[in-house]
Amino acid sequence: MKYFKYGLIAIVSYGLFLLVLLPASFVVNYIPPQPGVTLGPAQGTIWQGKLDYVRYNQVTVNNVTWDVLWGPLLQGRLMLDLNLGNRKDDIRGGGEVGYSFAGVVANNFKLSAPLATISQIQPLPLGLKASGMLNLFLDSYQQASPWCEVLSGNLRLASANISSNLGSVDITKAQAVFNCDKGALVAVIKPATNSLGIDAKVRLDQKRQLKVSGFVTPAANAPRDFVQLLKFTGQPDSNGRYVLNFKQKI
Repeated sequence: MKYFKYGLIAIVSYGLFLLVLLPASFVVNYIPPQPGVTLGPAQGTIWQGKLDYVRYNQVTVNNVTWDVLWGPLLQGRLMLDLNLGNRKDDIRGGGEVGYSFAGVVANNFKLSAPLATISQIQPLPLGLKASGMLNLFLDSYQQASPWCEVLSGNLRLASANISSNLGSVDITKAQAVFNCDKGALVAVIKPATNSLGIDAKVRLDQKRQLKVSGFVTPAANAPRDFVQLLKFTGQPDSNGRYVLNFKQKI
């Protein structure tokens, strides 16, 4: 019995040793292929590792590194301290991301990326094109049906330009604040946080229906192209506001 006990301890210890040192490259080789996704060479272990790059179609994120957080793991949640890109890369960011029994979790997560790159993944509605930088910050996010249970964060645009066949508009500042409403994703835009006089709410529901509602009150010195675009929404009301009422399935 004594030798059996020692042998069992030795086997378990050896198994744990192999698990702790399990190479990330070994695991990556067994990840089922996903359409449009390419994983670069892996280094390190599954607990602390690096991918040279992750590519989705034509969009590439370089230098993806992770560290498994042991505290949440002991509570049944897989959480990573994830970092994306270097300071000079177009796409960069990081924070805590992971998975619990309820779904995807993110805390204190930041992401910076060119708008033109983001629009390659999700084209803008109405054939619009965009340039400039997008900066996303998530204080907290917990996935639930259809989209979320908890969501707190914001999105900001820097040195942005939106263009169409009808003209282009420079955006000197713009910010949307995120929250979750009965599982739907909601973004609120206030006039004080954007240079175009937009006061609107954007909502994505369980049917993937994107709805934009609100008003735009252009400033007296608003770009001419912007004012011309607003005329397609109809005539302004007595307060000089143009009504926003847009729906599209995405």
